[in-house]
Amino acid sequence: KSLLLYCIFLGIFGAHNYYVGKFIKAIYMTTTFVFMTLFMILKNSGVGIDFVNYFYTFVALLQGVTIIMWIWDLISICFNKFKVPVYKEEFSKKD
Repeated sequence: KSLLLYCIFLGIFGAHNYYVGKFIKAIYMTTTFVFMTLFMILKNSGVGIDFVNYFYTFVALLQGVTIIMWIWDLISICFNKFKVPVYKEEFSKKD
């Protein structure tokens, strides 16, 4: 239940992925959200720099991928198909 709540309310930040240990995916989702917010602020502030508009478009595409991942994760959690990584002690044993 808590995984579903994380996904619903904080999923766009990747909180549900931090919760289950999928840190690469979580960092990607958090980073794209932060950059999208930053470039949105820069674009709306009237900064006339061309690279802001260029990177805004690029980051908006990445944010679109993030939203698709978030919706996919939400559906997967609702239908109990979300894969949670499992740690086994035998994986870390050295011979």
